Amino acid sequence: MPRFFKPDDLNIPDVQQRVHWDPEWAHRAGNPACYDYGRMRETWLATHDNELAVATGVEHTARPISAAAAIMVVVFGSFATANVLELKQFGLGLALAIAIDATLIRLILVPALMRLFGARNWWLPQRLSRPAAAAAPEA
Repeated sequence: MPRFFKPDDLNIPDVQQRVHWDPEWAHRAGNPACYDYGRMRETWLATHDNELAVATGVEHTARPISAAAAIMVVVFGSFATANVLELKQFGLGLALAIAIDATLIRLILVPALMRLFGARNWWLPQRLSRPAAAAAPEA
């Protein structure tokens, strides 16, 4: 990530002072926002209409995902104003990771792929479908 901006942009006196942190932390911290797959599955089981199930999931999760992502981007983006180099890098990395995850992946890519995959979204191997059926609410 440090290659995207010059040392002067972050008020860093020497390029050698940059600290490289594990980008996996950006993924771990940005992962709490998720789809309501339970509601999608309930819609699928009731109607067997994939487009309706995906639309229901997006309809009920788009606002909370967008709101949570906006809050987290602002909070983590504010870390980039700190005087501590690690906080600047961490904040910028998390803000970018969350923004990309919320917009491109969760609100565009996942619904598009689920619509393309159709009924294959809901397939489970036989040995996994029994525990899932036992845990599913009765229709």
